[in-house]
Amino acid sequence: MKYNALQAVFQRTESHGLQYQVSYTYAKCMSNNTGYYGTWSGARASSTASPYWQNIYDVKSEWAPCYYDETHNLTSYAVYELPFGKGKTWLADANKGLDYVVGGWQLSNTTNWSSGLPWTPSFAECGAEQDVGICRPNPGIASLPTGVGDLDKVSHTRTYFTPVTDINNNLYFRDPGVGKLGTLMRNSYHGPSGFYSDLSVVKNFPIKERLAAQFRFDAFNVFNHPVYAFSANNGANGCIDCQGGNNGKITDIEGGSNMRELQFAIKLTF
Repeated sequence: MKYNALQAVFQRTESHGLQYQVSYTYAKCMSNNTGYYGTWSGARASSTASPYWQNIYDVKSEWAPCYYDETHNLTSYAVYELPFGKGKTWLADANKGLDYVVGGWQLSNTTNWSSGLPWTPSFAECGAEQDVGICRPNPGIASLPTGVGDLDKVSHTRTYFTPVTDINNNLYFRDPGVGKLGTLMRNSYHGPSGFYSDLSVVKNFPIKERLAAQFRFDAFNVFNHPVYAFSANNGANGCIDCQGGNNGKITDIEGGSNMRELQFAIKLTF
């Protein structure tokens, strides 16, 4: 495996109640793997064991993007203490009752955006033409158009690509032929990008010198943004000339991701 990355971090320590950090990674991960899908951790991770080498005697032909290759990854977090109440910019002379209402508020947010995970196109006649169980076509002269389409309210799916009607009469792929292995690089396409954003609202209540209470509200995936599953390890229906069914369609969100969840909590510290 070979991994190269450029990383940049912009950070500001607390100033006027605000602290934040933004980090960006531009990376490329390449490998010929071990002969089976690996299990890897993280929000965008799930897999099942399955062989993927076309030719065990030609490992170099398997040199391709890793299954968890993300070209871009942007992460940020911020914590902001609202400037209201005793000792703050506004209402600094508030009495105890008013300070209980306006003071002690804190907002925090964590956001992550990452580019799509890889997947490998397959084709319908592979099983009849090859005996290795790997269905890669030959590349054409252009890249297959991809993109998240509108929701089909009947099938509850979204189209990510439209399968071609004839594998030998299109710009994107060709049938390698009977007894021949396709030359399209493994993991040559990438699925939809991932976006996650969590928000917390915290209210601190001082009670006595060594006793305090905290109320917090957490919104996980606050924008209710789905992270679509379409990758080699997570639900890619990648047959490029199969008609009907869910070929080329997104049928679920990625494992480890959720739609919006709300949580309330109260904590005492002493």
